Amino acid sequence: MELIRQAKARKLKVTASVAAHNLLLDDGCLRGFETCYKVMPPLRDSEHIDACPEDREHKVLEFGPAAFGIIGLETAFAVANTALKGSTSLRRIIERLTHGPRAVLGVPTVHITEGATELTLFDPEADWTCTEEDLPSRSHNTPFLGQRFTGRPARHRGQRNVKARSGVWPKCTRPKVC
Repeated sequence: MELIRQAKARKLKVTASVAAHNLLLDDGCLRGFETCYKVMPPLRDSEHIDACPEDREHKVLEFGPAAFGIIGLETAFAVANTALKGSTSLRRIIERLTHGPRAVLGVPTVHITEGATELTLFDPEADWTCTEEDLPSRSHNTPFLGQRFTGRPARHRGQRNVKARSGVWPKCTRPKVC
């Protein structure tokens, strides 16, 4: 982190990233040798606090031969929101997950307009526990099953018009892919 601060102080164009799971997990999780914690780069000690999803057959093994990897997209917002609550504003968390990567890659900012094809709505205060049913991926290799979080996607709309009724979105009890 110090090298990044120094480079930014010299006005160099540098970026850094962290996988959301690294905000909550450290190498203490490895004591039980559960393969859902085997990731590359590896979990670090709490002082130094990449996601690679793997299929079940490559994770349900002894720790040594198990593949590195963890799913992260389905829980990224909830993990970041829970880990950073009280220290980072919701606006900054969302910026870091959305606009920041676009700016680094030179991709234009997306604006919500009538006829938008992709939109995800979040409930930043939702209290929920992660289950396999919450994970639409074919892979469920996450250490967060059974973990309580604050904040979650409430609804995702894809490839169709998005419209609000009287400015209020209908509530969902769990994430939906429409």
